[in-house]
This record gives sequence, structure tokens and C-alpha cells, in this order.
Amino acid sequence: MKTLFKYKPPIKRFDAIILFLFMLFTVYISTTYLVHSYKIRLEKLETRLEGMSSIISLMDGLKVREEYLKEKLYSINEVSKSQIEWYPIVESIITCIPDDIILNSLNASQDDIIVKCTAKNMTSIIDCTSKFESCPHVESISNIEICPNSKDETFEFTLYLKPYGYDKRGT
Repeated sequence: MKTLFKYKPPIKRFDAIILFLFMLFTVYISTTYLVHSYKIRLEKLETRLEGMSSIISLMDGLKVREEYLKEKLYSINEVSKSQIEWYPIVESIITCIPDDIILNSLNASQDDIIVKCTAKNMTSIIDCTSKFESCPHVESISNIEICPNSKDETFEFTLYLKPYGYDKRGT
């Protein structure tokens, strides 16, 4: 009678050593693969960290630049606060100058705004003074100096304008 299962002898010592070496080889390959993959991941993370550190240093530089600009703007604002209130006055004075008159300079003294211009004829000067009298920021014309220029037959004139509400501002 034949048996269904044949008896197999126990594993020989040589076979066991080969099986053990095969298992060690598979463990070695799997660990080297894991170590290699983690090294690649670490290198990617290091490059990302380097990129982040450069971004952080760039942001720090931008913060320093922003603080510098804020300080600069603050110092400019402190110096020019008194000048800011003159902008609408200067703008309205410039718009009051007719097209046929050349503006040479525009200055401010303690009491007046000094406008130096050049005109082709006396009627232009009269038109200019009437426009300044109707200017919303000019209270009055305190003085007019007219100097004829014999070289090109023009008139250089200086207007001393008192701004409206000058005493109320206290500047």
C-alpha cells in the first residue's frame, strides 16, 4: 500500500546554513534599500531647509529694509508736516497763473508767498493780479514789484501774496 505523504528526512545542516544565509541576504538588501531611501528623503529635506533658511534670511532683510524705510518716512514726515499744509495753497497759486505768464520762482517767507514771474506786457500782469485776488487760498496781495527788462521787452514782476487764514494756522 502506498502512502499519500512521503516521509521527508529532516533538513540537513548544509541546507540550514544556506537557508540562513539567504535570510541574512534578504534582510541586508531590505535594510540597505530603506537606508538609501531615507538618505534621499533627508537630502530633499536638507535642500528644502536650505531654501527655507534663505527665504527666512530674505524676509529678515526685508523686515530690516521695511523698518529703515519706516524710520526714513517718519523722519520725513516730522520734517515736512508744516510743509504739507502748503501743498493746496501752492497748487491753487500755480493754477491761477495765466498761460501767457512764465513762473520763475515760488517761495514763502514768514508772512508772504513770493511769486516771481515774467510777462510780455502790462495787461498780462493786470490779468494775473486779478486772478490771484480771486484765488481761494490768497487773502490779499500785499505788494507788487514790477521791473521792465530792456533786453527782450518783457516785464519781470514779483507778487507778495498773503495766504488766507495764515494767522489762524500759526505757522
